[in-house]
Order: sequence, then C-alpha cells, then structure tokens
Amino acid sequence: MFHIRNFHVLGEKDDEVEVDVHHGGSDRHVPGRLGRRCRKPLYQTGPALSRSATATAAAEPSLQRLLSAPSTANAQVVQLDAGAVTASEKLLELQLDGQAITATQAKVDALEDGDSVWYGNLGPRAGTRARTLSGVDPLNSAILVRSGDTVTGTIRYAGKLYRLRPLADGRHVLVQVDEQRMPQEHPADYSLLPKFDMPGDGRVTAAAASSGSPATIRVLVVATNKAVTAYGGNMQSLVQLAVAEANQATSTAMSASPCSWRATRPSATPRPATSRPTCSVSA
Repeated sequence: MFHIRNFHVLGEKDDEVEVDVHHGGSDRHVPGRLGRRCRKPLYQTGPALSRSATATAAAEPSLQRLLSAPSTANAQVVQLDAGAVTASEKLLELQLDGQAITATQAKVDALEDGDSVWYGNLGPRAGTRARTLSGVDPLNSAILVRSGDTVTGTIRYAGKLYRLRPLADGRHVLVQVDEQRMPQEHPADYSLLPKFDMPGDGRVTAAAASSGSPATIRVLVVATNKAVTAYGGNMQSLVQLAVAEANQATSTAMSASPCSWRATRPSATPRPATSRPTCSVSA
C-alpha cells in the first residue's frame, strides 16, 4: 500500500489521466483512471448537406457559396453553443468525422471590442505535446473567434482542415476542406515569369534578436458592402480569425522575434497622427 504525497498530470489519453506518484523516497509512474474530464460540447452536428445542384439552389446565398466551392469536401449545419467559447472553459468537445475530439485550451485573447479568440490543441496529450513558442500545435489545433452568438473558426486535426462559419440566418456550418482543390494562389502563367538568381552576399548577416516587446503591425482591411453581403457571416470575425492565424504562423516561423498583428473596429473619432502606425479594420 502506497501513501500518495502528491501527483501531477503527465498527459491525457481516451479521457483517462496518467499521473506520476511520489511516495517515500521514490517515484513511480502510475497510469490511473481519475475519471472523465469535463468537456463542454461546442456544437451538435446534423446530417451532411447535399451538394447536388437542386439542394444548392434551394439553400440561402451564403450557404450556396460554401456548398458550390470546389474545395468543399463535405458540410453540415451544426447547432452551436457560442457560450462555450470562454476563458473559463478549458476543454471543448468537437465532433469531427463522427469522433468526439477534445480541444484543450492553450490561451484566450480578449479583443478591444469585446470579442475573444480561443486557442486550443486537439487530441491525446494535448497538454504535454511539444509545440511552438505560442503554445499552439499548428497541425492539431482550433482557433475560434467568438463575437456575440457567432463563432468563426479554423480547426486542424489528423491532417484535415475544417472551417466553422456562421450563416446569415443565425445557424453555423462546419465545412471539411479538400486542400488539394483549393484555388491556385497565382494565375496559370505565373510560372512563365522570368527567374533571376540571387547570389548570397557575405557582407549580409543575420540581425540580432530584438530585446524589446514584439512589434505590432496594424492592418486596415477594406470590404465592399457587396462582399460583406455575399459572405453572409460575421466579416469582422473572419478578419480577426485571419489575424489570429497570421500571429500563429509568425510565432512558428519567427520564434526569436515574433510580430503581433492586431485588428480593431475603426473609431468614430479620427485619431491624431502618431509615431506608431494606427490600426483599423472595417468590414
């Protein structure tokens, strides 16, 4: 019989918790059941949506756009609980391909306009897996932007990409994306442009890492009313999601000196010119 002095969590697997038990003068690793950890369901899934021409034509415009996109592998309307996306919820349950996947909170950013961004890692050992400087695993993660009753997000798990989008009628849709069928980033004749060799210059060396706070790049995003209407969801949240993803990519690629992108709604009162660039994101 052992007297447990203390323990700490080593990892999570199938809702069981592995612990490292300290007793007497020695340590033992004990896989034990400490019970199911409480997970808050983010949404309840519905049947897969048909992508037939008839079904697509009958859908609302914003859903039509999603269903007709070549990169949409499948889509389903979900009943979403936006209230689950809060700093107090450390674990969220996501239904992906018929599986209940746990998203473990990595951090939550509060935005200036009252919205928030919830970052989490997915799958077993989400709390212990080695990740980037940001603490978020780029290959198994969820980034969720909550604005009122809407949630706009990107989910990556097991090599697949999912997008969570609000619709104009208040519903949400979960889309699995076929990345092989995404639109080309450049026109077909881009490869015909001339290429020039850029030899290295020994006089150019790597700059020393900055010892100050991360730089903040302020971005203005402009969208026409037609584009906002065609999107149908929360355009401001879509921009915030893009900024959050840019921050994660920057943290992954530039661990020595990351940049921080920020986006806020434009102020009604013009700001005086300052030495720092101002931020305004409008939709």
